[in-house]
Amino acid sequence: MKSLKRGKSISEPEITNITQHGFWIFLNGKEYFIAFDQFPWFKRARINELSNVQLCHGSHLYWPDLDVDLSVDIIEHPDHYKLVANEVQEIGTEYQQRLIKLRIPPDDAQKILRMVNHRKYLDALESHWKIFEDGHPQAQSICWLFCWAKAGVKSKRAAQEARDVFNRLFDKPFEWFDRRVPHNWARDARYKKDNIEAELEHYLKKLKTD
Repeated sequence: MKSLKRGKSISEPEITNITQHGFWIFLNGKEYFIAFDQFPWFKRARINELSNVQLCHGSHLYWPDLDVDLSVDIIEHPDHYKLVANEVQEIGTEYQQRLIKLRIPPDDAQKILRMVNHRKYLDALESHWKIFEDGHPQAQSICWLFCWAKAGVKSKRAAQEARDVFNRLFDKPFEWFDRRVPHNWARDARYKKDNIEAELEHYLKKLKTD
């Protein structure tokens, strides 16, 4: 067991204790326990990698050294999102190796996708959201949702709702994706008929320079 001294503001996340079963994180005056069995990405992490955690858009915690993003709701209710190790492994090795992937099963993602209350979005959802056999959405589908989260067809409410959906669906937050993928490219890519998986991975591997 390793106890770490508390020294940050209560509004900033801080790792306070690490055990063989998981670790405690202090945020907004409350401590949360993250169990390694339920969140296996942290099991082999070093102390400095666990301690380097950031609060994104008020409700998501991001570990840049581990490329892990979790919402506070997922930490509090992991069973609601089925984030146990064996279920993550069932999705397949190829799925786990992608730079951005669903944090929940595809069927659950379909339900969350319908939380954007905009007629044009809902009408286009079925034709734009496509899933591979390994359970991963096509790059065009990710770009389509990203464009809604970015602009919302001039609706700030729709953009915010799409952004919330993006953050609930994927293991990387919207801001992480936005820093890497040019919006203009995504706008064109979402309609391409060819396989654009490699193109998207190319952007995700580096930050935009503009």
